[in-house]
Amino acid sequence: MPHNEPYGSSFPPPMPPPPPPAMHWWCNNCRQVNSMSRYQCTLCRGNDTYDLCEHCIGHASSVHPGHTFALMPALHIIHY
Repeated sequence: MPHNEPYGSSFPPPMPPPPPPAMHWWCNNCRQVNSMSRYQCTLCRGNDTYDLCEHCIGHASSVHPGHTFALMPALHIIHY
């Protein structure tokens, strides 16, 4: 019986690469994961950021005194 398929075509195609990792974050005050709004400390940026959710940003002066926060753009937030 003739073999019409090219060599190796009977094997399943390779798996696609995994998706890029999701941007996970949590509020450093209440520990809520990926809330609707992310406020990031402008002084503590880098590998270990300090973030607050929309509920805790009002307490920033007492939970993270002397630092300012910036609202992060929505494209930096993954909601579940």
